[in-house]
Amino acid sequence: MTDVRRSSTGDGLVVTVPLRGEIDVVTAEAITAVLHDPELARASCLRFDLRAVTFMDSQGVRALLDVQRSVSAQGMALAVVEAPRQVRRLLAITGADRVIDVVD
Repeated sequence: MTDVRRSSTGDGLVVTVPLRGEIDVVTAEAITAVLHDPELARASCLRFDLRAVTFMDSQGVRALLDVQRSVSAQGMALAVVEAPRQVRRLLAITGADRVIDVVD
C-alpha cells in the first residue's frame, strides 16, 4: 500500500487508498487495515485504486467484501477504481461486483 489520499467533494471527504502488487493471503490484511484510519470516520466514500495491482486472489476479494460491510454499516460508500481486467473479471465471477461499485 502507498500513501492514502484524501480529497473533498460536494458530497464530503473521499479517502482513496492506492494498492499495488499482489493481493493474496499474505497481503490482503492491508485492505482491512484501512478501517483503522481515523480520517475514515469523517469520510463519505472510501475508494481503492487498483491500477497498480498485478494479481488478486479470493483473499483479496474477501478483504474487499469485509471492508464493504463495515463501511456500509457506517453509511459510507465503497468503490474500486481503475481495476485491471483480471481483477474486474475476478470480482464479476465471484459476484463481488454486485455489492462493490467497480468504476473504470
